[in-house]
Amino acid sequence: MKNFLKSNSFIVAIVAAIFLAWIWPEAAIEGGVIPSSLLVAVGVFFIFFSQGVSLPFESLRDGFAEWRLHLSIQTTTFLVAPLLVGVGLWLSAPFFTDTDLRAGFLFLAILPTTITSAVALTASAGGNVSGALFNTTLSNVAGVFLVPLVCVFAFSTTASAAVPVSPLLLSVGLKILLPLLIGQCLRPWLKDLFAPRKHVIKRINNGVIYFIVYVAFCESFSRGIWGTMGAGPVIHTFLGVLILLGLLSGFVWWLGGMLKLSRGSRIAGYFCGSQKTLAAGLPLSAAIFGAFEGGPELSLLIVPILLYHPTQLVLGGWLVTRFTKGAKP
Repeated sequence: MKNFLKSNSFIVAIVAAIFLAWIWPEAAIEGGVIPSSLLVAVGVFFIFFSQGVSLPFESLRDGFAEWRLHLSIQTTTFLVAPLLVGVGLWLSAPFFTDTDLRAGFLFLAILPTTITSAVALTASAGGNVSGALFNTTLSNVAGVFLVPLVCVFAFSTTASAAVPVSPLLLSVGLKILLPLLIGQCLRPWLKDLFAPRKHVIKRINNGVIYFIVYVAFCESFSRGIWGTMGAGPVIHTFLGVLILLGLLSGFVWWLGGMLKLSRGSRIAGYFCGSQKTLAAGLPLSAAIFGAFEGGPELSLLIVPILLYHPTQLVLGGWLVTRFTKGAKP
């Protein structure tokens, strides 16, 4: 038992975070005793700052040039995911009839990849961090423009509520580019300090992931979402999330092999291509749908992403150990 817990500490910690959110969801919501927004922001900043210190400029430059990796991630994120969801909703129409949850799956499908967890998981699994950094940035910047446009088309709504593009772009820049740039600038003085403490840095980065999972589940538990619906729609939604995550995971790993990516790049491609962002998804959903009369119910629209985001982290946490050991997923 002790060996099992030690070898699977990442996934055990994630499950513990979910359990803690279940028994104490009020702690990390807005106005709770834990300043979750501040702690997440500090944690995110530290992850990218430490990556900036640890990565030589040559690695970042090489990451920009890996077009096959970028192709696999962006294609999976913005083309394959919507196609899979479209087919799935068509096939499930006879028994999955809740229009708000169906709209939630469409919204989930077009979201960009995660910012923090994809890079942190890539680093923990020994993947191509520079490629992950580049693609999380590219995906989120593109998503700021693509998601509202696709939503207007897909949901046949009017653009009466403008999406705050500039603040979202600024947020992405502050979360990723600024700490990375600061880390790069301070690298000549800090690299010798960080290098012998890389295991400590890794534990801190993993801790940020655990806290993100905790906050995500606190939000969903505190909203009482699970009590507002019957068991059937929740089960169907969760099964749909599992199927989508499984198909995306298999496709992006297969595509990486077809494109002859290195193992490190395939790992980065997996984590970046199969994940969807909750941090950007929630503000985007509020900005796009919050002011529309007769549109999808926002609290139900976000159920698929609330389920998908922690589920992808649980799967990612389980795979970190397997990737690290060199086992094929």
